[in-house]
Amino acid sequence: MERNQTRKIMVGNVAIGGQNKVVIQSMCNTKTKEVENTVKQILELEQAGCEIIRVACLDMEDAKAILKIKEQIHIPIVADIHFDYRIALEAIKAGVDKVRINPGNIGSKDRIKMVVDACKQKNIPIRIGVNARLSRKRFIRKIWWKTNSKSHGRKC
Repeated sequence: MERNQTRKIMVGNVAIGGQNKVVIQSMCNTKTKEVENTVKQILELEQAGCEIIRVACLDMEDAKAILKIKEQIHIPIVADIHFDYRIALEAIKAGVDKVRINPGNIGSKDRIKMVVDACKQKNIPIRIGVNARLSRKRFIRKIWWKTNSKSHGRKC
């Protein structure tokens, strides 16, 4: 099987990309702020062979919990951030090993730049994820606006 040439990056102490082996990753379905439940699930996933774990960070409590979680697990942790750049900044401060953001719902270019700069400063990789449903909605609104703005005089 032929592999695409990609750049190697480090997620914590785990190398991904380049000529490295495929890494098993999973995502918790617990509330990240519920540290005990989240740690229990991560440890079970570690036993099953998981090498990188992703957690949802929906609020500041979730982001702050990363510090406590990291103290009890043995694999790198990725923060899945939605809608608020400040949550990403808090997760970075808490020691997350990788950040996943959707620039379309994080906010302005300035906010995205703040997250990127904070990650650069700590050498934390960023995964850019795009929610296709959200993108399609925006695309449809943009088309609607272009076709209807003259007659209705308003923006979507």
